[in-house]
Amino acid sequence: MATVRDLDDHEVEIWLASVDQFSRANNSILQPEEIAKARRFAFERDRGRYLATRVFVRQILTRYAETAPAAWRFKLNDHDRPFIDAPAPSAPLFFNLSHAGDYLVCSVARTERVGVDIENHVPDEPLDIAERFFSAKERAWLATVGGKAELARRFLTLWTLKESYIKALSVGLSHPLNAFSLLPTVNNQAKLEIHVESDIAADPWTCRSLVAPADYAMAVSVAHPKEHLPTITQLKFEPDR
Repeated sequence: MATVRDLDDHEVEIWLASVDQFSRANNSILQPEEIAKARRFAFERDRGRYLATRVFVRQILTRYAETAPAAWRFKLNDHDRPFIDAPAPSAPLFFNLSHAGDYLVCSVARTERVGVDIENHVPDEPLDIAERFFSAKERAWLATVGGKAELARRFLTLWTLKESYIKALSVGLSHPLNAFSLLPTVNNQAKLEIHVESDIAADPWTCRSLVAPADYAMAVSVAHPKEHLPTITQLKFEPDR
């Protein structure tokens, strides 16, 4: 087994992969229920992406623990977020997954409150979607653009930031998307503003747009102690064969 990667309490590592990297993946590392679920997808593309995601997360987690890819067992929390059920790593280990189009992304950290998101679909009327789900400040930021391409870029930037934050909270859409603002600042950072009474706001957060493939946007959000900013690293994924 390969050397286990070092990961301290304040590090978040982000792995990006393409679905095509798993076209010859070894699906024998998956559990029977995962194979059965894949067979229920009506379209081959969806089936292939689901299988790729399952192989992806197993191969990623094995880089952080002396556990074979086939040995991982998962459960879902009350908001359908998967977490490691067994075997228990020697140190806390949490992951978050997202996929869109041809890409998969997985974050790995020692803290649970990390969310990652990737998107490439822009609705036909992004301002209509923004009116329903974005805060007034976010809508104002969108309204300052003049061209369709820039509007699409800004929409995806905001959408991935907001989704990554909601995923980090692990509460699903029970936390309204317009109850907070994530306003881009500099160096791909975003300023979080909470507009409703919530004890969640007491924690410092780092929310950041990530380097994404062309026509995609990607973001990560992580809660952390005041005295420790997280170190966020993007890594190139090469699958095991």
